[in-house]
Amino acid sequence: MEKRSIRTEPPTLADVIEGILTRQQQAGKATIHNLETAAQCLNFLTENGIKDMAGLDGKFKPMIGEQKDIREDLKPIEWRLPTLNNHSSICNNCPFKIMI
Repeated sequence: MEKRSIRTEPPTLADVIEGILTRQQQAGKATIHNLETAAQCLNFLTENGIKDMAGLDGKFKPMIGEQKDIREDLKPIEWRLPTLNNHSSICNNCPFKIMI
């Protein structure tokens, strides 16, 4: 009888991705796209030294904060766009062209 070692620590993200791919392959559902996506994920995790969810959270929380800041910076521009589009359409329909 084979003895299996009991894992006391949670699996790494790489282990989880590998497990998903193995199950897909066993079920005959593995595709080139899935393999490429998994490789990109593993490369990202490795390049950034991410081994668990805490590491992933630590990487993405600052990015989410930056995204919120950018969204706030864009709001005034988005509010102004309809007015600018309206002015632009009026100018394009104007029979008088001003040459500068």
